[in-house]
Amino acid sequence: YVYRSFTDLTAQTIPSIVRHGGTQKSYQVISIPFKLNNNSIAEIFEPVLGAYDKTKWRLVRYQNGKNTDYKAGINNIEQGKSYWFNSVDQVSIKPGAGTTPNNNQSAPFTMPLAQGWNQVATPYPFAIDWDDVLAANGNPAVGPYKVFNSNELSFAPSNSMKPYEGGFVFADNAVPALTFPVTLKNTAGGRLKQDEELGTDIDGKAWVLPLTLVQDEVVSRGGIGMHPQAGPGKDRFDDVTVPRFIQYLESNFYHPEFFWPRFSRDVVPTTGEHEWNLTIESNGSGPIELKWNASAIANAQSAVYLVDEQDARVMDMRVASSATFANTDRKELKLVYTHKGEYTPGRTRLGTPWPNPATHEVNIPFVLAGSSQRYRVEADVFDMKGVKVATLTGADLHAGAHITTWDMKDGSGNDLPNAIYIIKLRVNGRYLPEFSKVIIHRNQ
Repeated sequence: YVYRSFTDLTAQTIPSIVRHGGTQKSYQVISIPFKLNNNSIAEIFEPVLGAYDKTKWRLVRYQNGKNTDYKAGINNIEQGKSYWFNSVDQVSIKPGAGTTPNNNQSAPFTMPLAQGWNQVATPYPFAIDWDDVLAANGNPAVGPYKVFNSNELSFAPSNSMKPYEGGFVFADNAVPALTFPVTLKNTAGGRLKQDEELGTDIDGKAWVLPLTLVQDEVVSRGGIGMHPQAGPGKDRFDDVTVPRFIQYLESNFYHPEFFWPRFSRDVVPTTGEHEWNLTIESNGSGPIELKWNASAIANAQSAVYLVDEQDARVMDMRVASSATFANTDRKELKLVYTHKGEYTPGRTRLGTPWPNPATHEVNIPFVLAGSSQRYRVEADVFDMKGVKVATLTGADLHAGAHITTWDMKDGSGNDLPNAIYIIKLRVNGRYLPEFSKVIIHRNQ
């Protein structure tokens, strides 16, 4: 075997450093797939970027369960490991003198994986398949290789481990020595193996319904599904949420029994009915949109319902393809699968009116618990002194989700002044314990 040595040539730069600006979108995951004569971060980066200043440039690695900055726990660039990098100014970094790795098919590179998330990279100056890595190690309980998409600020699985770049992998258990086979076979992308076993037919025994969250410029992907071989806890069909870094947007299905409890995709054993508790978490500022492919399940007998108990909203996900929520750090939802195709709420309640503040009219959502009877429903509006100013026309309704609209007028048909009003719901002559506030703020 011949291993190439190289000196500190101008042409020998880190090609994956292509972004700059100091924003979250200019972060990139980099690596150096060589045995360097001097792998000190101080020697490689500081001559170009100056002394470490996180307001000008930053180098971070996820390790030991947290994001660790240069000089706070990492000081060297190592083979097989990758690093977050960002700089305000456009730069060209030369790794310095070194040699290609002295590995071959008989002596491959090995490195340990910690239990949980690992930030890794190909240790070779050529791309290798992540599937080949897993196969060479007997297919351990290690998830897909995920790479960062800076345009969406999201992660996506890829089978290709490209040189100078990097990604994240999740290990259910620690792997003392993961072997990276030396091979020139490589594919440009890759598909999760478990997805080949999961279709989109929710009437079948094996299916997945992908979910996409969008907020500001951030995109996050997850999903729910069923499979006869799936278990109630973590298994090969599930996916776990990538560690948070700067701005985050997550769809989490919590499993407290697992050491990493936040699942982004939760596939459960096949059954006729199931209910998932979905927690949307974010530190963004704009509204959050949850999207799915309604057309893929539109003709199914089975159904999946999106239930927002706080806002008393129930959506048949075969009909609608998205739902939007006001900005919140944490939003609790339910996803209800039923092979019968029908869903009846378990509790009667009043939801959160919208829009709020309102300028022309207010939509008042509520749900009625499942029963064969019909309900007489009325809504009363009070001012802040407790005086009833309006009663919305009553109606006989069946169980399920409903919305009534108020034109913001009093009982005589006059416009009510700008103020805060209280809405209480009467069901069969009795008020529900909860109430809602509405702000009238007509344009002047």
